Amino acid sequence: MSFTLDISLSAALRFFLFYATPLPALLERRLELSTPFTSIAILRESLATESYDRMSPLLTHSLSYLNHPLFWNSIDILTAVALRRVSKRCARWYLYNPLTVITTLAQSSVSVQNALVLTALAMACQKRAFTALFLLSTASVLFLYPAALLPPLLMVLWKADEEQGMQEERVHDGVIEKVTKQTSQSSRTPTTPQAQHTKRTPYTSLKHALIFSLQTISLLSLSRYFAGDWSFVHLYSSLILVTDLTPNTGLFWYLLVEMFEQFKGFFTAVLQAHTVVYVPSVCIFLSHRPTLAYTFLAGTLAIFKSYPCMADVNVLVALLPLFSDLFEHARHPVFVAALTVTAAGLLPLFRYLWLRVVTGNANFYYASTLLWTFSNGLVLTELLYAEARRMFVERQGGVDTTKYEIRQV
Repeated sequence: MSFTLDISLSAALRFFLFYATPLPALLERRLELSTPFTSIAILRESLATESYDRMSPLLTHSLSYLNHPLFWNSIDILTAVALRRVSKRCARWYLYNPLTVITTLAQSSVSVQNALVLTALAMACQKRAFTALFLLSTASVLFLYPAALLPPLLMVLWKADEEQGMQEERVHDGVIEKVTKQTSQSSRTPTTPQAQHTKRTPYTSLKHALIFSLQTISLLSLSRYFAGDWSFVHLYSSLILVTDLTPNTGLFWYLLVEMFEQFKGFFTAVLQAHTVVYVPSVCIFLSHRPTLAYTFLAGTLAIFKSYPCMADVNVLVALLPLFSDLFEHARHPVFVAALTVTAAGLLPLFRYLWLRVVTGNANFYYASTLLWTFSNGLVLTELLYAEARRMFVERQGGVDTTKYEIRQV
């Protein structure tokens, strides 16, 4: 099946669901698909009150002109086109993934965030540094948390720059890589290309970080122009301090509801630290495979951000086909997949029991969110374990791994 046909079928499916079913109206207020900072209802409220405490002025003014089924459909199509240059399997999986489809129907701005984050990775893999950094900078200004993905994105650009002088091409995991030819070095050559690259790479990374900073400052200034003042920065303080305790699929809301006031600041800081504390260690451990580091940290943000929803997992799920070589090294892939699907089904069920039938309470729903968080965490640990096991097999020259077990990563 050609990719053009895939795009046509997926677009037709989305338009059909938009115009021929009541799903958009049913899904736009679902706690599992949007939050008090990403729902279409908040967009309407921000436009009516000209308040930017819940949504970036840049995003608010953009969506005021673009809020149409054609726009939400185009986001998925353009993201899939960008992913196709990285992996055709990723692109197809993104188009037909049910979670992607219902997120689009809910018209949640998380679709915009996921599109920016995924397209930034795709651009980085194609060595388009300025575009990749601009997309991630835009996502950071609009949604704050994607800024934590800058280190792995710089690693991807580093890897792409490292491969710039290579000559032979091969395909591995759906990503185009290049293999360096071993050439004889003349004694007259004072330095090797690899040595020159080693000297150049830190300066290149610093340059990319500076470009990201300048782009972020420019976008913040543009946001200030739309808002008229700097009051919109309350959006970021609300995300960090967790001022709205509306139920969602995350860890914060129920803990802060039940906790004594004097402890809220400490536990908020501890939970917020999880969004950045893993960045250095993961980037070091997966420095040889930056796309996996990017995917892992995107999954970490989907778990530990203050206002997550199921739609945040789309980045992790969309990139999983890139690492098909790890599936054979995973410990319990079937169990983890079944647990994730079960947790996804329990979220709307327990919400219904709590708020509609009133046969449960908030503990029921929070228990389902804990199971969802646990299942996502298992996916991430399976990825790390499988990569560690693959590295072990590679170093040992194809040893039988059934005789060994990695006890700690």
